[in-house]
Amino acid sequence: MAVLFFYGKPQESGWTAAAENVNCPMIEHLHMGSTAAERSARFRELFRNGKIAFGGYRKGRIYGTLHCASGKRMLDRNRVFFASEEEALAQGYRPCGHCLPAKYKQWKASNNI
Repeated sequence: MAVLFFYGKPQESGWTAAAENVNCPMIEHLHMGSTAAERSARFRELFRNGKIAFGGYRKGRIYGTLHCASGKRMLDRNRVFFASEEEALAQGYRPCGHCLPAKYKQWKASNNI
């Protein structure tokens, strides 16, 4: 049984049940399996089923596309996944300036940064 994080609070739950829940706001990469092969297989399954559409950097609270070069460099322990941009924004993540430049500019202007 894995510990999953829902809105920043750890909860005991079976990984599969939480990942299948459409309301699950964030999926941590390390909780997708105990080995790299298991995590990769589970990621592909969730991606094909539309449960994962964006990736995020947990430490910097930044989200972006799954094809972003910046996102591919992060460590597995810092990687999280979202089904939608709305979920990422609701969790307090900001758009990536590299792969989502227009959305990043909007975010930056609206936050007076």
